[in-house]
Amino acid sequence: MAKKIHPCAALLILSLLPSCRKEAGIEKNVAEESSIQSEDRTETEKIPEEMAGFVEENPQKSGGFTLPVLNSVSEIDLSKAKVSPEREKWGKSSKSPGSVHDLSSLYIVGFSPDGKSAWLRIDERDGTGEREFGFFIQDLVSDEVLWDFSSPAEGKIEDFLRGNAKLFDSELERFSVRVAEAVVEDFPYTNADIKLDAKIEIRKSGRFLNESVEFSDYSLVVQNASGNEKTVLERKGLPVEEAFVCGFVKNPFEERIAVIVAEAAFGFEGCDLLYSVAGCDTKKGF
Repeated sequence: MAKKIHPCAALLILSLLPSCRKEAGIEKNVAEESSIQSEDRTETEKIPEEMAGFVEENPQKSGGFTLPVLNSVSEIDLSKAKVSPEREKWGKSSKSPGSVHDLSSLYIVGFSPDGKSAWLRIDERDGTGEREFGFFIQDLVSDEVLWDFSSPAEGKIEDFLRGNAKLFDSELERFSVRVAEAVVEDFPYTNADIKLDAKIEIRKSGRFLNESVEFSDYSLVVQNASGNEKTVLERKGLPVEEAFVCGFVKNPFEERIAVIVAEAAFGFEGCDLLYSVAGCDTKKGF
């Protein structure tokens, strides 16, 4: 036989029910919020869908990227992405050894599946006080700069990047560029049956800016394993004494690399290294 509940006990239970329901609701909300936060964390840790095949096939190599892809340029650790070659490694000025000032630097900060790249640059001219920060989105198929933003350098490059992060993130999204920390690698580039090397061919033009500065033309030439070559960059009429290949960063979405070039441009005292980027399809055009 079921036990009867004393009337006083029944009244006590009824009085507590609203409070119990309220507490249960709070617990439910807390559980839902925790679940949402967990889902958010899982989402940011996921590898982008278009990169999944690459990462699966290359678990130990990210094509120059630190995975996962980041959500904002403000998250980039620039110490991992910097290009600032030592002149002893990349070459010295043939006319004035030791006079090449490597004060500038360049950072690759993202790629898109359709051949675009984003990079950050510091331009500094020794002895002039000129220093500028710049952010660029470039089409590595045509080498056209699609969007850029520059300003006189004040403070650190990290301040420039994070202070303009909202603007940069918006433009990167517009051009479908994924943000990530890229690592510059030395040539030769190798991947399966592909092996590429790069060189600079420089020519004096015979035209002079003044008594000591002659204009130069140069080409960036890439050669495959069969010895076939293609020119991926050509520049003419520059007050440049030499140009150097600094390395490359692989686009993880396709068979294309961003080749980084430094020009030893005549400056106030000696030469300053100034950086630029050229795209190269690793399979076509040879």
